[in-house]
Amino acid sequence: MYKVWVLVLLTLQMQFALADSNPRLIQMNCMSCHNQPDEVIPDLKSLSPQQMLAALLDFKYERRPSLIMGRIVKGFSEQELADTTRLFYP
Repeated sequence: MYKVWVLVLLTLQMQFALADSNPRLIQMNCMSCHNQPDEVIPDLKSLSPQQMLAALLDFKYERRPSLIMGRIVKGFSEQELADTTRLFYP
């Protein structure tokens, strides 16, 4: 099971690295996990823009515990996260 999580994590990190800070590509990568929400993975459309950005920043600065999200968002600036968040709310 540990190997599976390592593979998932490495795959996600590679996807985000390839996104090259393009908010549309970052958004598409978000949906690779959040397209079928469940009790663990939230439906991003259920959050307000402010809630989503606050959660992302909490993950980035380790104010909110996580296994995967903290590692993913640390690679992005606050501006990149804000730009990506806005794409969810046209």
